[in-house]
Amino acid sequence: MERGESTLGAVSPMTTDPVQRITEHAAARDAWLDATRRQLHGDERVAAVWLVGSLGQGSGDEWSDVDLVVVARDAHLPVLVEECRSEFSRFGEVLVAIDAPNGPAGGAYVGVAYAVDDLPLWVDWYIWPLSTARRPSDARVLIERADLPPPATKPHGALIQQSRAADPQAVHDRFADPVDFTVAMVPIAAKYIARGQPQEARELLRLLDRDAPDALGVREQLSALRRILQRAEEERPSTAVQAAAAVLDLTEQLADR
Repeated sequence: MERGESTLGAVSPMTTDPVQRITEHAAARDAWLDATRRQLHGDERVAAVWLVGSLGQGSGDEWSDVDLVVVARDAHLPVLVEECRSEFSRFGEVLVAIDAPNGPAGGAYVGVAYAVDDLPLWVDWYIWPLSTARRPSDARVLIERADLPPPATKPHGALIQQSRAADPQAVHDRFADPVDFTVAMVPIAAKYIARGQPQEARELLRLLDRDAPDALGVREQLSALRRILQRAEEERPSTAVQAAAAVLDLTEQLADR
């Protein structure tokens, strides 16, 4: 993919109202997605792009991340797979990027947190070879311009499980940089808290800190996440840490309402 202008959403004026703030962020996310779709449409190496996850299913909310399947023509796969981090860096300011062995066989996966509207936007990118790609039953088509097999009867998650390139248990072991992992996961844990999903937040918190107690209320979970993030900041201060802290601030403000 040739370098082009960034698809980073325009930064809106900061507001002190947390509900309005997350609503503005969701609008910036949608603008980012539309601009990214237009850029990918101009890349002839891309045969299709499918939006999966909650946004693809139509069940997303203001906190939803973006999950994209990029179907690439097989002749271009070696470069795309080898350089997937740099390939996807042109879509905005990258706060953190993590590649893991949970992409499809012959393809790749990279998770990227972009700075969008002064908050991190997490995007799961899946590169899928055209020769084996089938549109998931829960996907929304953003681009489709190649002869593809009939759509699958299974959702994206099931298709990934069936064609995964590596054992998912190896994913956590691949994170050589614990600071990057922390910066990526803290906003996701905060999202679970904001949604009223304490069990999901607790499981992610334990992944970040194996010594964290099981029985924690919302306040205690937020405090624990802030301590974990503080350790990351002490080790390596960065814009990414600040953006993750902003999500914790926003979640705390919502909890106060």
